[in-house]
Amino acid sequence: MCVIAVKYKGVDLPQEKHLRACEIRNRDGIGVALLKADATEIMIKKDFTDIDVFIKWFYEIVKKEDTCIIHYRFATHGLKDVGNRHPFPITQNKELLRKPELVCQMAVAHNGVLSEYQHHKKYSDTQKFVLDILSDETIKNNLANPKIRKLINNFLEKDKLVVLQADGTLYYWGEWVKVGEVYYSNASYLDKKVEYVGFGTPYYDNWRIKDKQETYHAFQDMCDGCGQIKKVQMQEFVDSDDSGDYLYLCKSCRKKVQKGKLLLPNQTEKLPGLLTSLKKANDSDDMVQCESCFDWISSKEVCEYYSHKVCTKCLDNAIQSELSPRNKQ
Repeated sequence: MCVIAVKYKGVDLPQEKHLRACEIRNRDGIGVALLKADATEIMIKKDFTDIDVFIKWFYEIVKKEDTCIIHYRFATHGLKDVGNRHPFPITQNKELLRKPELVCQMAVAHNGVLSEYQHHKKYSDTQKFVLDILSDETIKNNLANPKIRKLINNFLEKDKLVVLQADGTLYYWGEWVKVGEVYYSNASYLDKKVEYVGFGTPYYDNWRIKDKQETYHAFQDMCDGCGQIKKVQMQEFVDSDDSGDYLYLCKSCRKKVQKGKLLLPNQTEKLPGLLTSLKKANDSDDMVQCESCFDWISSKEVCEYYSHKVCTKCLDNAIQSELSPRNKQ
């Protein structure tokens, strides 16, 4: 699902254990957009050969007074090469988009999947989004405009996006996790004892925590009630018009819902009578989300495809695509 780390000017560098943990779960390439304290241009570099090379470069080059964006790619669309690694310059020049090292005035990194742009075989969905929308002069020169920001937010839905300008301004979209003074687009920074098990909700990546008996007992995720990273359970609620939905809620927020003391998404006021039931979703621990089509499938039906967890239908499609004459050329 990728992960982005953002370090502001004047704050301490991310911990090495967090940088390494991010790479463990996102192995399709690392890229950096770096704005040195005395610079007037952003440097993009994404030709690192492995995590050790990146770590050595990062702690030698990046200083506390600098601003930077780090992106770890988990490829879903386009080529899995250096040219498709993030961050990207905001430009309409396709050659610059794929350059492994360059300088620019605006850089962008994305965490998510833009379904409208997911069918190109060479360019990634983010690159197509940059070419089609972000590089438009009206858009890129007015990112501080609330209406422009809202339009981009509506298009991204729950994806995470960050833009860095050469004057040091950072623009964010989506929910981010703050660790110390560093911002992460999801929980990939957690150490190895936390095992990634799939995309989970359309909103956040999900992680299962192993207890002392090496069994899975809870999700560590963003609570949809309080917005904090906690142990949560998938909950189903049904409102007064019998329409259902699923949320991830921590123990405290589950109690508040039952007492009518928590405002849930799509509610306009706290009404205890609005919820007619609240229960643990059936078999939530046995379900995994396909990393290609995002449908929920039984853990027993999961197939491995280049280290990705996919359903049988997507596996068949991938194999057929690899065998097609056009892809063999």
